[in-house]
Amino acid sequence: PYGEAPAPFYARPDVLLLGGGTSHDFAQWFDREDRLLLGEAGLTVSYTESVTVAADTLHEGCVLVFSTNQRLTKAFTDRVNRHVAEGGGVLFLHAGTWGNWPEWTTRSRELLCAQAAGHEDLGAFEVRR
Repeated sequence: PYGEAPAPFYARPDVLLLGGGTSHDFAQWFDREDRLLLGEAGLTVSYTESVTVAADTLHEGCVLVFSTNQRLTKAFTDRVNRHVAEGGGVLFLHAGTWGNWPEWTTRSRELLCAQAAGHEDLGAFEVRR
């Protein structure tokens, strides 16, 4: 909720949310809202916009929710590749599915197996069955 103290950062969370970058309100949608939903399910959740902090926080049993569109480091991408190879989870969400990192070939070819170029402008839409 708005106006409250910052959420705690767990050193070994069940879920690690990585946001940050451009063109989105990462603090609202990929921190507060996602943390709230996952926390209601009883999970410990941490959010960061630092790829260095994210790389240092990943651990066995942690799921990384990758929703950033920021510049990445080789150390970070190597750490995510190792995390997955060791059985760790990763979920690419929204901006994290965009083709911003052509040099991270493992992401595009093996982890995500697709990519998006962006999306339409924010606006009303209709859900059809």
